[in-house]
Amino acid sequence: MTSTVTQLPELLVHVAARLLEGTSHLIGIDGIDGVGKTTTARILSAALKARHLEIDKHLIKNMDGYTQHVRCEELATAVRSAAGPTVIDGVCLLAVAERCGFRLDTLIYVKRISESGRWDDEEYCLAQRPVEEFVQVQLHEQLRQAHARGRGLNSPGPVEPLFVEIAEYNRDYRPVEKADLHFELDKRRVRELRQLTTQGD
Repeated sequence: MTSTVTQLPELLVHVAARLLEGTSHLIGIDGIDGVGKTTTARILSAALKARHLEIDKHLIKNMDGYTQHVRCEELATAVRSAAGPTVIDGVCLLAVAERCGFRLDTLIYVKRISESGRWDDEEYCLAQRPVEEFVQVQLHEQLRQAHARGRGLNSPGPVEPLFVEIAEYNRDYRPVEKADLHFELDKRRVRELRQLTTQGD
């Protein structure tokens, strides 16, 4: 059964317990882009004295898409060479792990929570609509934002390939359902966590 935590100390206790049980060596931090995965991973790895791997640092830049452009041999070597616990973060994490040939022992899924306490990305993350519908919703949102900025566009530009890839990933891999832990973050807590990582630099 998946546990949900809302505070960093709770998250640390859960993950530390799994490490002590010997059931966790490779800890994955998944979630949609911009949700606070890397910030969470940095703090978690520092607190646990674990290695931190960012998939983005093993990515061929300026390419459409994500999973197919990860430098798999390089990333898999980094995973295998870790002598102790390792925290790895990135979008489409289960797909990357499958493609690059490594297995996560613990999966943490980071949810973006609004100030009202609502999980705004729930439909998208749980793949509750066909991907094509999410694309149409995103196109309408781009058009709304363009009008709000006074650009007056009659039609929006194309949807980012990463948006579509994450929607397909959510549909095919069901990371929310497969996660061992859900970590809920709102904007205020993300800012606080980022300040912590800055202070540690």
